[in-house]
Amino acid sequence: MAFVGLNVGNLCQERSKNHVSACGQRKKSIAYAKKKKNTWETPTTEYIPTEMDFMGWTPPPLKEDEFTAIVKTAAEAADERKGRHIVALRVAKLTCVTTFFLYISGGSAPQLRAITNLVEERLKEEHGMTTRYGIPGNPASGWLLLDYGDLMVHVFSEEQRKFYDPESIWQHGEKVDLSDVVSPEGLRKPEEAMEYGLNTIDEDDDWSLS
Repeated sequence: MAFVGLNVGNLCQERSKNHVSACGQRKKSIAYAKKKKNTWETPTTEYIPTEMDFMGWTPPPLKEDEFTAIVKTAAEAADERKGRHIVALRVAKLTCVTTFFLYISGGSAPQLRAITNLVEERLKEEHGMTTRYGIPGNPASGWLLLDYGDLMVHVFSEEQRKFYDPESIWQHGEKVDLSDVVSPEGLRKPEEAMEYGLNTIDEDDDWSLS
């Protein structure tokens, strides 16, 4: 799993002020969960109540969450670079590592890079945001990550997206409605696009200048 080796305490402290106190309450729950057999080695499909559930803490409605607009900016940029199967989940009650995940599929290494480049550009221009760890990874690996703290943008190849199946791992997250900023093609899974007679991910497009 991608979370192995992360310093959860430091990540919690770097979160926005609105979430720091809540994250502090999650440390014991996360430490306990890591001791449970297979909790981190295999996808978790069963929701495990945490201290925050018993505290009665709830995040604000999605429309009132300041990061929702930022998520939509990133999703719209990905759609412009023909990203497919664009999905955003708010996981504020499930982890203190981040608040939102944005998942995007691309058809080639150059396209993955083109998507991440435009997302970085738009978030910097419109929201003054830069990633915390610089280089998002190697496009040839089929998985790039842009870490903005409260938002983590994952750009996958189709193969890696199916292999890691992140939506199943975080299936209890709140799905963000992106229909106002992402095209119908951008929202569909590649196999659904084929059913509708649409082109799937454009593997042959020239992304060298993107």
